[in-house]
Amino acid sequence: LVFAGEVDSLTKQLADVSRGNGFVLFGGDCAESFDEFSTDHVRDTLRVILQMALVMTYGGSQPVVKIGRMAGQFAKPRSSPMETIDGV
Repeated sequence: LVFAGEVDSLTKQLADVSRGNGFVLFGGDCAESFDEFSTDHVRDTLRVILQMALVMTYGGSQPVVKIGRMAGQFAKPRSSPMETIDGV
């Protein structure tokens, strides 16, 4: 969950990146399970994203927009291995 102000800020940052003024780093888990989810796991994932962003900022000499995806699968758990929407 995010706040409206964060979305506005992200929109502006992504516009800057689209003009060549920075990079986007998108990271996180795609299909984590409840068994894997813990405070330590979130902290460690965030640490890796921030370390990667630091290297990218230093190496690219440009700002890095950091986007994390945490617990995204919890919003809509997979009920089956395949999903069909409108016949696709």
